Amino acid sequence: MLGTHWLAHAIDAAPEALSDPACLAELLLGLAADLQLTPLSAPLVAPARGGLAGVVLLAESHAAIHADDATRSAMVDVFSCRSAGGPDGSGGLDGDLAAARVAKALRTETVRWHTVARAATAPEAP
Repeated sequence: MLGTHWLAHAIDAAPEALSDPACLAELLLGLAADLQLTPLSAPLVAPARGGLAGVVLLAESHAAIHADDATRSAMVDVFSCRSAGGPDGSGGLDGDLAAARVAKALRTETVRWHTVARAATAPEAP
């Protein structure tokens, strides 16, 4: 596997957290730290359809969030092109640890998540 994509949906989150750019930026950096990924820049958080969207560029790829005020939910994803590791092939992305970070930051008890293996083999060079 050439990468792991961690995807989460936070449900019934605190409106104050969802609408706070600093909270979302801190969440993105916290996810990177928890998952031992390397930020290459400060997070960018800006108004987007229905709420706020944020992203931080990582040496291994990216972490992103879209917070939706109307539904009191957020979609969060972290992609790492780091090689798969661990017995579960997670590429070192600890989904439970990341979900706990999201739940705490967004003040919710419900974070549904899963991982997706990306590119089982490397493409051949032309």
